[in-house]
Amino acid sequence: GEARGVQRHRAVLAPAMDRRNDDAITASLRIISYRPRSESELRGKLMEKGFEPADISVAIEYLAGSGYIDDERYAMDLSQSRTRNKGWGPAKIAADLARRGICKEAMAKALLPLATAEEETARAALEKWARKTGARPPLKDNLYEKAARHLKARGFRTGVIIKVIKGFCPTDENAI
Repeated sequence: GEARGVQRHRAVLAPAMDRRNDDAITASLRIISYRPRSESELRGKLMEKGFEPADISVAIEYLAGSGYIDDERYAMDLSQSRTRNKGWGPAKIAADLARRGICKEAMAKALLPLATAEEETARAALEKWARKTGARPPLKDNLYEKAARHLKARGFRTGVIIKVIKGFCPTDENAI
């Protein structure tokens, strides 16, 4: 059956709306009921389902006007979630947001609060990596390189990586 939100909004839709617009809105509500989506992701899903671009635009406009889709809020929520749950850095989050069709302005607003916590997040990611791999300070030989590659792949800046690894191994003078 249809989600309760879809049924409720079907009743609210203006009677003068074209049936195709109603179908596009109903499909949109169903899609976003599974998980939040960016405008671009939703547009792509509706195109896959065979809706006309004009009907998709009406549906997107309706949902944005009703507060169901908001790329800035979506980018903010996703960036905080990726930092908190996956230990991602700003570069990896920015790439994920870009892949989801988030505009640069919304992306910049979402990444701004993360800049102050980048070092803390990188430290937590390094500690988690060390627990998983069994690495203990001081890191020897290629473990520095492995740790640095791990943090770089997670999207952290080089300066932050060096600082965090040096902080992890404060007595070792051969740090990166």
